[in-house]
Amino acid sequence: RRAREALVARQPLRLAPLCRKVVRALKAQKHWSHCSWFTDPVKVEELPGYAAAVARPICLSAVSEGLDQGAYPDYGSYFADLRLIFDNAIAYNGPRAAADPNNRVALASARHMAAVLERQLADATVELSERTGRDQVANWLALEQGATWRQDVIVGDRVATK
Repeated sequence: RRAREALVARQPLRLAPLCRKVVRALKAQKHWSHCSWFTDPVKVEELPGYAAAVARPICLSAVSEGLDQGAYPDYGSYFADLRLIFDNAIAYNGPRAAADPNNRVALASARHMAAVLERQLADATVELSERTGRDQVANWLALEQGATWRQDVIVGDRVATK
């Protein structure tokens, strides 16, 4: 799985709908009680020590906005930002969970959502690697028919054209 993700991570982000599908799955009704902590930006002024514990705050709405604006050059950077959401919550809430029930709940939700995210990313990387493979086969077939290589918007790295 890690090798497949490493291969996909370097690919230019061309399938925004598939990426949106991951975010939709995170926000699904069955996960909402856990996910609701992570949809909007953290109010840093209300959380003592947050700025010291978290170098780069990020939330699901910021990731979705970045996706819409083309801020992610490849799948790896998109995946990294999604993981950072829950890593930040674990980093901040982990040390505080024993003393505060709200931190305990937020920590449990972050761990739950991190596991959900990993399952979604596993599915997404399978789909992306299959699409990349199909595109490469199509390119090789086109080459056999006299096409030449050029860069294009196909999920693979190059596409054959005549």
